[in-house]
Amino acid sequence: MMPGDATPFEAVKQTQMIGLSPGMTQLKKEIEIVAASDLNVLISGETGTGKELVAKAIHEASPRR
Repeated sequence: MMPGDATPFEAVKQTQMIGLSPGMTQLKKEIEIVAASDLNVLISGETGTGKELVAKAIHEASPRR
């Protein structure tokens, strides 16, 4: 890839979420899908697992801002 080329998950990459594991890649894909929809989302998980980062990534990737 050349600098400046569009990459998958571009909106999600602008957040503080890092990682290239299969789980993180899947999460980033799901964030893009949810962000593009007009649905309410419930984010649940243990304390310290990054729920706020996921919420921010969905918000940033959403066209509904």
